[in-house]
Amino acid sequence: MNNRAGLASSGRHSGDRGLVGFVTVVVGLLDKPSEALGKRTPRQVVASGEERHAVVKWLTHFENERAMHSPTSPFATYDFAWMWRELGIS
Repeated sequence: MNNRAGLASSGRHSGDRGLVGFVTVVVGLLDKPSEALGKRTPRQVVASGEERHAVVKWLTHFENERAMHSPTSPFATYDFAWMWRELGIS
């Protein structure tokens, strides 16, 4: 199973076209500059060794946002653990 696709390939939401689009967006976040990270990508911040705490805060924000969504939403059930692993943050 592809770690990045996680839930999408697990079959939990088979037939949910919205999930595929959601996963595509989430996977792209690691390479997208973020205002919260000084207009750098999460990968750039981690690679520089500077302000890893900012990336932790950024990732935690996504995880905490899950509670704000309907239980049937892909966001509410998505496992962001692969992002922590991909960035080398434990």
